Amino acid sequence: MDISIKTWEVLNTNLYGNLLMINYRSCKLFLMLIFFINKIFFASAFAETEIYPSKMIRLIVPFPPGGGADISGRIMAQHLSRELKVKVIVENKPGAGGNIGAFYVSKARSDGYTLLVSTLGPSVTNKIIYPKARFDPELDLIPVALYSRTPMALVVNKSSPFNSVQDLMNTSKNSDAGLVYGSGGQGSTSHLGIELLKEMTGMKLTHIPYKGSAPALIDLIGGRLDFTLDSLPSVTPHIHSGNIKILAVAEKWRLKDLPDVPVLSEIPDLYNYEASGWVGLFAPKNTPPEVISVIARALTQPVDKIWIKGRLENIGAIYVGADTQEFKVFLNNEVKKWTPLAEKNSSK
Repeated sequence: MDISIKTWEVLNTNLYGNLLMINYRSCKLFLMLIFFINKIFFASAFAETEIYPSKMIRLIVPFPPGGGADISGRIMAQHLSRELKVKVIVENKPGAGGNIGAFYVSKARSDGYTLLVSTLGPSVTNKIIYPKARFDPELDLIPVALYSRTPMALVVNKSSPFNSVQDLMNTSKNSDAGLVYGSGGQGSTSHLGIELLKEMTGMKLTHIPYKGSAPALIDLIGGRLDFTLDSLPSVTPHIHSGNIKILAVAEKWRLKDLPDVPVLSEIPDLYNYEASGWVGLFAPKNTPPEVISVIARALTQPVDKIWIKGRLENIGAIYVGADTQEFKVFLNNEVKKWTPLAEKNSSK
Protein backbone atom coordinates (compact mmCIF):
# COMPACT_ATOMS: atom_id res chain seq x y z
CA MET A 1 0.00 0.00 0.00
CA ASP A 2 2.75 2.40 0.94
CA ILE A 3 4.55 1.48 -2.25
CA SER A 4 1.46 2.31 -4.32
CA ILE A 5 1.05 5.66 -2.64
CA LYS A 6 4.69 6.54 -3.15
CA THR A 7 4.50 5.39 -6.74
CA TRP A 8 1.47 7.61 -7.30
CA GLU A 9 3.20 10.58 -5.72
CA VAL A 10 6.21 10.10 -8.01
CA LEU A 11 4.02 9.77 -11.08
CA ASN A 12 1.97 12.80 -10.07
CA THR A 13 5.10 14.87 -9.47
CA ASN A 14 6.57 13.90 -12.85
CA LEU A 15 3.30 14.59 -14.61
CA TYR A 16 2.99 17.99 -12.95
CA GLY A 17 6.59 18.81 -13.85
CA ASN A 18 6.05 17.79 -17.44
CA LEU A 19 2.92 19.91 -17.64
CA LEU A 20 4.82 22.85 -16.26
CA MET A 21 7.57 22.28 -18.82
CA ILE A 22 5.03 22.06 -21.64
CA ASN A 23 3.32 25.23 -20.46
CA TYR A 24 6.66 26.98 -20.18
CA ARG A 25 7.65 26.00 -23.69
CA SER A 26 4.24 26.95 -25.04
CA CYS A 27 4.42 30.36 -23.40
CA LYS A 28 7.93 30.84 -24.71
CA LEU A 29 6.84 30.01 -28.26
CA PHE A 30 3.79 32.22 -27.90
CA LEU A 31 5.88 35.16 -26.66
CA MET A 32 8.38 34.69 -29.50
CA LEU A 33 5.51 34.65 -32.00
CA ILE A 34 4.09 37.88 -30.56
CA PHE A 35 7.55 39.46 -30.69
CA PHE A 36 8.04 38.67 -34.39
CA ILE A 37 4.52 39.77 -35.30
CA ASN A 38 5.10 43.11 -33.58
CA LYS A 39 8.47 43.47 -35.27
CA ILE A 40 6.94 42.91 -38.71
CA PHE A 41 4.02 45.20 -37.94
CA PHE A 42 6.12 48.09 -36.70
CA ALA A 43 8.61 47.69 -39.55
CA SER A 44 5.74 47.87 -42.02
CA ALA A 45 4.20 50.84 -40.24
CA PHE A 46 7.57 52.61 -40.26
CA ALA A 47 7.99 51.97 -43.98
CA GLU A 48 4.57 53.42 -44.67
CA THR A 49 5.28 56.53 -42.63
CA GLU A 50 8.90 56.89 -43.77
CA ILE A 51 9.80 60.48 -44.44
CA TYR A 52 10.43 61.08 -48.16
CA PRO A 53 13.10 61.20 -49.41
CA SER A 54 15.43 59.00 -47.41
CA LYS A 55 17.74 57.73 -50.16
CA MET A 56 19.16 58.57 -53.60
CA ILE A 57 16.79 59.77 -56.36
CA ARG A 58 17.35 58.94 -60.05
CA LEU A 59 16.31 61.32 -62.83
CA ILE A 60 15.95 59.47 -66.13
CA VAL A 61 16.69 61.58 -69.22
CA PRO A 62 15.37 59.78 -72.33
CA PHE A 63 17.92 61.40 -74.64
CA PRO A 64 21.72 61.23 -75.09
CA PRO A 65 24.06 63.43 -73.01
CA GLY A 66 24.71 66.94 -74.28
CA GLY A 67 21.21 67.87 -75.43
CA GLY A 68 18.93 70.51 -73.96
CA ALA A 69 16.92 68.06 -71.82
CA ASP A 70 20.11 66.50 -70.49
CA ILE A 71 21.70 69.85 -69.61
CA SER A 72 18.54 71.15 -67.93
CA GLY A 73 18.03 67.79 -66.22
CA ARG A 74 21.45 67.99 -64.60
CA ILE A 75 20.67 71.44 -63.24
CA MET A 76 17.36 70.05 -61.97
CA ALA A 77 19.26 67.25 -60.22
CA GLN A 78 21.48 69.79 -58.43
CA HIS A 79 18.38 71.81 -57.55
CA LEU A 80 16.56 68.82 -56.02
CA SER A 81 19.67 67.70 -54.16
CA ARG A 82 20.01 71.14 -52.56
CA GLU A 83 16.34 71.25 -51.60
CA LEU A 84 15.77 67.65 -50.47
CA LYS A 85 19.21 67.01 -48.92
CA VAL A 86 19.76 63.69 -50.72
CA LYS A 87 21.90 62.61 -53.65
CA VAL A 88 20.18 63.03 -57.02
CA ILE A 89 21.75 61.52 -60.14
CA VAL A 90 20.97 61.65 -63.88
CA GLU A 91 20.81 58.53 -66.03
CA ASN A 92 20.49 58.74 -69.83
CA LYS A 93 18.28 56.12 -71.50
CA PRO A 94 17.89 57.34 -75.12
CA GLY A 95 16.08 55.82 -78.06
CA ALA A 96 12.77 55.81 -79.98
CA GLY A 97 12.29 59.56 -79.65
CA GLY A 98 12.50 59.33 -75.87
CA ASN A 99 10.09 56.40 -75.54
CA ILE A 100 12.65 53.96 -74.13
CA GLY A 101 13.46 56.12 -71.12
CA ALA A 102 9.84 57.14 -70.62
CA PHE A 103 8.68 53.51 -70.74
CA TYR A 104 11.36 52.57 -68.22
CA VAL A 105 10.07 55.15 -65.74
CA SER A 106 6.44 54.19 -66.36
CA LYS A 107 7.27 50.67 -65.12
CA ALA A 108 9.41 51.79 -62.16
CA ARG A 109 8.27 51.56 -58.53
CA SER A 110 5.85 54.31 -57.60
CA ASP A 111 7.91 55.51 -54.66
CA GLY A 112 9.33 58.79 -55.96
CA TYR A 113 12.90 57.52 -56.37
CA THR A 114 12.80 57.07 -60.16
CA LEU A 115 11.54 60.11 -62.10
CA LEU A 116 11.41 61.22 -65.74
CA VAL A 117 12.91 64.44 -67.12
CA SER A 118 10.81 64.92 -70.24
CA THR A 119 9.97 67.19 -73.15
CA LEU A 120 7.20 67.51 -75.74
CA GLY A 121 7.84 64.21 -77.55
CA PRO A 122 7.73 61.55 -74.81
CA SER A 123 5.08 63.43 -72.84
CA VAL A 124 2.66 64.61 -75.55
CA THR A 125 3.21 63.74 -79.21
CA ASN A 126 4.95 60.35 -79.20
CA LYS A 127 1.70 58.51 -78.49
CA ILE A 128 0.56 59.78 -81.91
CA ILE A 129 3.89 59.53 -83.75
CA TYR A 130 4.49 56.02 -82.37
CA PRO A 131 1.03 54.43 -82.05
CA LYS A 132 2.56 51.05 -81.15
CA ALA A 133 4.44 52.43 -78.14
CA ARG A 134 4.12 50.28 -75.03
CA PHE A 135 2.92 53.06 -72.74
CA ASP A 136 0.60 56.05 -72.68
CA PRO A 137 2.02 59.14 -70.94
CA GLU A 138 -1.45 60.33 -69.93
CA LEU A 139 -2.24 57.01 -68.23
CA ASP A 140 1.17 55.82 -67.04
CA LEU A 141 2.86 59.03 -65.87
CA ILE A 142 1.97 61.80 -63.42
CA PRO A 143 2.99 65.41 -64.20
CA VAL A 144 4.94 66.78 -61.24
CA ALA A 145 6.15 70.24 -62.29
CA LEU A 146 7.05 72.28 -65.36
CA TYR A 147 10.65 73.20 -64.66
CA SER A 148 11.92 75.39 -67.47
CA ARG A 149 11.22 76.79 -70.90
CA THR A 150 13.89 76.56 -73.58
CA PRO A 151 13.74 78.95 -76.55
CA MET A 152 14.49 77.22 -79.85
CA ALA A 153 17.06 78.54 -82.34
CA LEU A 154 17.30 77.95 -86.07
CA VAL A 155 20.99 77.29 -86.78
CA VAL A 156 23.26 76.42 -89.72
CA ASN A 157 26.86 75.32 -90.16
CA LYS A 158 29.51 78.06 -89.79
CA SER A 159 30.41 77.70 -93.51
CA SER A 160 26.82 77.70 -94.72
CA PRO A 161 25.93 80.15 -97.50
CA PHE A 162 22.70 80.94 -95.64
CA ASN A 163 22.84 84.09 -93.55
CA SER A 164 19.12 84.57 -92.95
CA VAL A 165 15.89 82.59 -92.74
CA GLN A 166 14.85 84.24 -95.98
CA ASP A 167 17.92 82.72 -97.65
CA LEU A 168 16.79 79.29 -96.47
CA MET A 169 13.26 79.83 -97.67
CA ASN A 170 14.27 81.09 -101.11
CA THR A 171 16.78 78.29 -101.74
CA SER A 172 14.36 75.63 -100.56
CA LYS A 173 11.52 76.85 -102.80
CA ASN A 174 13.75 77.29 -105.88
CA SER A 175 15.58 73.98 -105.56
CA ASP A 176 14.22 70.74 -106.97
CA ALA A 177 15.69 68.72 -104.09
CA GLY A 178 14.95 71.27 -101.39
CA LEU A 179 16.94 71.27 -98.15
CA VAL A 180 17.77 68.62 -95.54
CA TYR A 181 17.21 69.24 -91.86
CA GLY A 182 17.84 67.14 -88.76
CA SER A 183 15.90 66.91 -85.52
CA GLY A 184 16.15 65.35 -82.09
CA GLY A 185 13.69 62.67 -83.15
CA GLN A 186 10.20 62.09 -84.53
CA GLY A 187 7.67 64.12 -82.58
CA SER A 188 10.27 66.34 -80.88
CA THR A 189 9.91 70.11 -80.72
CA SER A 190 12.71 70.45 -83.28
CA HIS A 191 10.89 68.10 -85.67
CA LEU A 192 7.37 69.50 -85.34
CA GLY A 193 8.65 73.07 -85.11
CA ILE A 194 10.27 72.75 -88.55
CA GLU A 195 7.21 70.94 -89.93
CA LEU A 196 5.17 73.94 -88.78
CA LEU A 197 7.69 76.19 -90.55
CA LYS A 198 7.31 74.06 -93.68
CA GLU A 199 3.51 74.18 -93.51
CA MET A 200 3.42 77.96 -93.12
CA THR A 201 5.99 78.76 -95.83
CA GLY A 202 5.73 75.95 -98.39
CA MET A 203 9.43 75.08 -98.07
CA LYS A 204 10.63 71.80 -99.63
CA LEU A 205 12.36 69.89 -96.87
CA THR A 206 13.65 66.38 -96.12
CA HIS A 207 13.70 65.29 -92.50
CA ILE A 208 16.40 63.16 -90.85
CA PRO A 209 15.50 62.19 -87.26
CA TYR A 210 18.22 61.46 -84.69
CA LYS A 211 18.27 59.88 -81.24
CA GLY A 212 18.43 63.27 -79.57
CA SER A 213 19.60 66.73 -80.51
CA ALA A 214 23.30 66.19 -79.73
CA PRO A 215 23.87 63.73 -82.64
CA ALA A 216 21.96 66.05 -84.98
CA LEU A 217 24.23 68.95 -84.05
CA ILE A 218 27.30 66.79 -84.70
CA ASP A 219 26.10 66.16 -88.25
CA LEU A 220 25.21 69.83 -88.72
CA ILE A 221 28.73 70.83 -87.70
CA GLY A 222 30.07 68.12 -90.01
CA GLY A 223 28.20 69.62 -92.96
CA ARG A 224 25.77 66.73 -93.46
CA LEU A 225 22.67 68.84 -92.73
CA ASP A 226 21.53 72.20 -94.07
CA PHE A 227 19.98 73.39 -90.81
CA THR A 228 18.20 72.39 -87.63
CA LEU A 229 15.97 73.86 -84.96
CA ASP A 230 17.28 73.19 -81.47
CA SER A 231 17.13 74.53 -77.93
CA LEU A 232 19.42 77.34 -76.84
CA PRO A 233 21.01 75.14 -74.12
CA SER A 234 22.05 72.72 -76.86
CA VAL A 235 23.34 75.22 -79.43
CA THR A 236 24.86 77.95 -77.24
CA PRO A 237 28.24 76.19 -76.67
CA HIS A 238 28.59 75.60 -80.44
CA ILE A 239 27.66 79.21 -81.22
CA HIS A 240 30.32 80.43 -78.80
CA SER A 241 32.91 78.08 -80.31
CA GLY A 242 32.09 79.39 -83.79
CA ASN A 243 31.00 76.02 -85.20
CA ILE A 244 27.47 77.11 -86.06
CA LYS A 245 25.56 80.31 -86.88
CA ILE A 246 22.23 81.32 -85.42
CA LEU A 247 19.75 82.76 -87.93
CA ALA A 248 16.67 83.27 -85.73
CA VAL A 249 14.87 82.17 -82.59
CA ALA A 250 11.42 80.58 -82.59
CA GLU A 251 9.82 83.10 -80.25
CA LYS A 252 7.17 85.79 -80.65
CA TRP A 253 9.50 88.49 -79.37
CA ARG A 254 13.25 89.00 -79.38
CA LEU A 255 15.14 87.69 -76.38
CA LYS A 256 16.73 90.24 -74.08
CA ASP A 257 20.03 88.32 -74.13
CA LEU A 258 19.99 88.10 -77.97
CA PRO A 259 18.56 91.47 -79.04
CA ASP A 260 20.24 91.36 -82.46
CA VAL A 261 18.89 87.92 -83.38
CA PRO A 262 15.57 88.14 -85.25
CA VAL A 263 12.57 86.02 -84.32
CA LEU A 264 10.80 83.87 -86.89
CA SER A 265 7.50 85.65 -86.29
CA GLU A 266 9.01 88.83 -87.79
CA ILE A 267 8.88 87.19 -91.23
CA PRO A 268 5.53 87.96 -92.94
CA ASP A 269 4.80 84.30 -93.78
CA LEU A 270 5.51 83.31 -90.16
CA TYR A 271 3.42 85.83 -88.26
CA ASN A 272 2.60 84.51 -84.77
CA TYR A 273 4.98 81.55 -85.19
CA GLU A 274 6.26 80.09 -81.92
CA ALA A 275 7.87 76.76 -81.06
CA SER A 276 9.31 76.83 -77.56
CA GLY A 277 10.88 73.82 -75.97
CA TRP A 278 10.33 72.94 -72.33
CA VAL A 279 11.49 70.53 -69.66
CA GLY A 280 9.21 68.99 -67.04
CA LEU A 281 9.35 66.28 -64.41
CA PHE A 282 7.08 63.21 -64.32
CA ALA A 283 6.58 60.31 -61.91
CA PRO A 284 5.19 56.79 -62.41
CA LYS A 285 1.44 56.39 -61.96
CA ASN A 286 0.24 55.59 -58.43
CA THR A 287 3.05 57.60 -56.86
CA PRO A 288 1.57 58.84 -53.54
CA PRO A 289 0.20 62.41 -53.68
CA GLU A 290 2.26 63.39 -50.65
CA VAL A 291 5.46 62.37 -52.48
CA ILE A 292 4.42 64.29 -55.60
CA SER A 293 3.76 67.30 -53.37
CA VAL A 294 7.23 67.15 -51.80
CA ILE A 295 8.97 67.02 -55.19
CA ALA A 296 6.78 69.73 -56.75
CA ARG A 297 7.31 72.04 -53.79
CA ALA A 298 11.08 71.57 -54.04
CA LEU A 299 11.03 72.52 -57.75
CA THR A 300 8.55 75.39 -57.57
CA GLN A 301 9.37 76.95 -54.20
CA PRO A 302 13.17 76.70 -53.93
CA VAL A 303 15.00 78.32 -51.05
CA ASP A 304 17.43 80.01 -53.45
CA LYS A 305 15.41 80.93 -56.55
CA ILE A 306 18.08 83.39 -57.71
CA TRP A 307 20.61 80.54 -57.92
CA ILE A 308 18.21 78.44 -60.01
CA LYS A 309 17.37 81.28 -62.39
CA GLY A 310 21.03 82.12 -62.83
CA ARG A 311 22.05 78.54 -63.60
CA LEU A 312 19.32 78.18 -66.22
CA GLU A 313 19.90 81.60 -67.79
CA ASN A 314 23.58 80.75 -68.20
CA ILE A 315 22.62 77.94 -70.59
CA GLY A 316 19.89 79.91 -72.38
CA ALA A 317 16.89 78.45 -70.52
CA ILE A 318 14.19 80.21 -68.52
CA TYR A 319 13.02 79.05 -65.09
CA VAL A 320 9.25 78.48 -64.95
CA GLY A 321 8.53 76.56 -61.74
CA ALA A 322 4.88 75.75 -62.50
CA ASP A 323 3.23 73.39 -60.01
CA THR A 324 1.37 70.17 -60.77
CA GLN A 325 -2.01 71.71 -61.62
CA GLU A 326 -0.46 74.46 -63.75
CA PHE A 327 1.63 71.85 -65.53
CA LYS A 328 -1.48 69.81 -66.36
CA VAL A 329 -3.15 72.86 -67.93
CA PHE A 330 0.01 73.56 -69.92
CA LEU A 331 0.13 69.96 -71.19
CA ASN A 332 -3.50 70.14 -72.32
CA ASN A 333 -2.66 73.25 -74.36
CA GLU A 334 0.38 71.53 -75.87
CA VAL A 335 -1.80 68.60 -76.92
CA LYS A 336 -4.21 70.95 -78.71
CA LYS A 337 -1.38 72.86 -80.41
CA TRP A 338 0.74 69.98 -81.68
CA THR A 339 -1.70 67.09 -82.25
CA PRO A 340 -2.64 68.09 -85.84
CA LEU A 341 1.02 68.20 -86.94
CA ALA A 342 1.82 65.00 -85.04
CA GLU A 343 -1.02 63.18 -86.82
CA LYS A 344 0.31 64.27 -90.20
CA ASN A 345 3.74 62.89 -89.29
CA SER A 346 2.56 59.72 -87.58
CA SER A 347 4.16 56.39 -88.45
CA LYS A 348 0.75 54.74 -88.88
